[in-house]
Amino acid sequence: MSVAEKTIKDLEYANVSHFYVLDDPDLGLLMHSKPRGRPQSVKKFDCSAEVKNEISNLRAELGFRSGTKILLLLSLATDEMIRLVTAYPEVFFMDVTANTNRQKRGMFLAVVKDSSGKTYPGNITIVPSERSWVFGCIFEHAFSELYGKATLAMTQLCLTDDDRSEHGPLDNLILSRLIFINALHMLCMFHALYKPFQEEIVPMLPKNGDKVTEDGRNYGNFIYTLFARQCNEHLTQEEYRKSFEILHRVLGMESTKAILSDSCIHRIRSFANTLRAKEYKLANYIRRFTYLSMDAMTTSPVEGNNNAIKHGQFRIHSNMNLSQSLPKVYGGVNSRIERSISQAKRDTGKTSYSSRAATADFVNVKGQSLVDRNFDSRFKYKGAQTDTETWKVWCFDSKRHNTFLSEPWCY
Repeated sequence: MSVAEKTIKDLEYANVSHFYVLDDPDLGLLMHSKPRGRPQSVKKFDCSAEVKNEISNLRAELGFRSGTKILLLLSLATDEMIRLVTAYPEVFFMDVTANTNRQKRGMFLAVVKDSSGKTYPGNITIVPSERSWVFGCIFEHAFSELYGKATLAMTQLCLTDDDRSEHGPLDNLILSRLIFINALHMLCMFHALYKPFQEEIVPMLPKNGDKVTEDGRNYGNFIYTLFARQCNEHLTQEEYRKSFEILHRVLGMESTKAILSDSCIHRIRSFANTLRAKEYKLANYIRRFTYLSMDAMTTSPVEGNNNAIKHGQFRIHSNMNLSQSLPKVYGGVNSRIERSISQAKRDTGKTSYSSRAATADFVNVKGQSLVDRNFDSRFKYKGAQTDTETWKVWCFDSKRHNTFLSEPWCY
């Protein structure tokens, strides 16, 4: 029995809902859907001649005989994962991780966040490559079969990295209103801003030997902060576009030209133009109107779950076959979900006596901790919301603290 056949058999035995694409030399490309509790189906996978040619090349690269069936794509979700997606479908964090199996197949994770801020994979997909047709198949067919279009219609935001082959099919599906009909797609701030800034701009800043000079560091911090505020602070399009005007004005000043080289200034202007072209994928004024988006800005929840998969209790490594690694992955996810549910049940029977809030005696510890974590426990605060976007917070502390530059009742 091949690794692919054993993997499918294990999923069926474990009653895990799954969807896979099989290249059958006799019948062609077939999509097999086996969601638990719903009818199974087998459909033809209609694709372009270019995709078929790519699959033929893949068969040759892997050294398979002409009559061998190939498992191209495998997407799965346990009952616990499906419940999470159904309960918290508003935001999907998506990315691909490598080094998870001996077959060198990438693992695509779609992560969701629960009401207490914890994140878990809602979908695990083994992909043959990171081409557009692969992600198109995942979003249009696998997700529809595993979760249903009604659930995906409640998704408000999908976050991905800046890989066009990954988010291009998602954008097309959203525009055509085939799936994710109410969703907005935006880019991860780390992949679209921080990482390119470190690679393109930082090496161009003035240096003294191998280190960036103090003036260069100050300019670098100013420019990066300006871009970051576009992504997480500016509330209107007017503010967003005015920040570019400020940047170009600063870059045109003689004092700037005395420190930054012409090539550095040119690179910064080019970088700014690239970001501006992605305005509707990065700007905070777009994100802030997204219903229940939880201020999601990066795909870091995927990295956190990737770390749990590779280094947690059910850790896997690149020398494992798929039939060995996959049960560990979805078994580990189920274990984390079950532990969280058990902890939440225990928390409902406890009260917090350490909190200074008047509600500490009757609010369960989970809710109280969510309140407490937003404030510094060394001080007592009172807040008032003055309008939609503004809060005033007073700090009532018996002793003047060195960090306060104003009166102790103002914060």
